[in-house]
Formats: sequence, C-alpha cells, structure tokens
Amino acid sequence: MRQCARLTFDIPFYSIAVTMKIAKFGGTSVGSPEAIKALVGIVRERGQSVVVVSAFSGVTDALIATAKAAATRDVTWVNRYEAIGERHRGMLAATATASGDTGDRIESLLMELLEVLSGIKALRELSARTLDLVMSFGERLSAVVVASVAPLPQPPASPALSVLNTKKPKVLGSMIVEQGETVYGML
Repeated sequence: MRQCARLTFDIPFYSIAVTMKIAKFGGTSVGSPEAIKALVGIVRERGQSVVVVSAFSGVTDALIATAKAAATRDVTWVNRYEAIGERHRGMLAATATASGDTGDRIESLLMELLEVLSGIKALRELSARTLDLVMSFGERLSAVVVASVAPLPQPPASPALSVLNTKKPKVLGSMIVEQGETVYGML
C-alpha cells in the first residue's frame, strides 16, 4: 500500500491544493475474498479518504491474452472473456455486503468489454490504445467489487477524474508521459 499526502490539481483558471489520504492496493491485496475483507479493515482502521485498487491478481494478463486471441480470431477468446466475468461475479458473490446496483455495474462493464473485444475480432486489429482500454477493465471491475464489500463511511465509490502530473517520465500501458506533463482521463 502506498500513501500520498498532498495533491495539486491544475484546472484551467484554478489551482487547488488538497491534502488527503490515499491508499493504493495491488493485485494480491484484492486477489481473494479474504484479502478484500482485510483491505476494508485497513481502510476503516486508518480512515483513508481515497482508495485505489489494482485489477485482481492475474486479471491484467488474462485481459491481454483475451484481446490478443480476439485479434487473431482464436475462438478461445470467448472462453477467456467468460472466465474473467465469472471470476468477478464469483468474487462479488463471496464478498458483497452492500445492496444496490453492484451486480448491474459489473454486468454493464462486462458488456462494454465484450463490445470492445468483438470490435477487435471484427477488425483483426489490436492497437496499443485499444489494448490499454482492454486492460483498464481490470481496475474498473475490481473497484466495483471492492466498493461493494462493506458500506464505508465515505460516499460510495464512483468513477473519478484521474489526474497525473509527472515529475519524471513514466510509462502507462503503451503511453509514455513526459516529465511535467499532465494527463487527464476518466476512470
């Protein structure tokens, strides 16, 4: 888990300095129902205001393999996609305590992923940008499952504006962010 105490958002006409607690949990921290429940315990204990989670352990690799299989019209892409869906549905069933539209949110993301993969198959093309999009589903699905585990004191998790201002060059998927460059994007 990594923490950062101060963020500065440079938005046209405004510069806002905000101090907040941020916790980042990697793939093994969300890799099992027990790990997710432990994560929630840590968040409650420390009073984190922002929680960032990675894809479940192994899911990013599975998404990459699925996209590559779709691009080559390897019929195993469908089974791979279904396995990713079942893993997230199973994790949700094993951990969720909050009621609401969580299952619908998972299904909506899985349908969006299916549309992207079908497009890859139809075009027989997998660009770096499209692969980045496919890989993003791991974190997006994981965040929905983790947010459903227990009602936390903060408002429910929702997509947020992701802002990255780099102090040194960084590689994000296929994108290289240069020093001092600010990247905005919706999660």
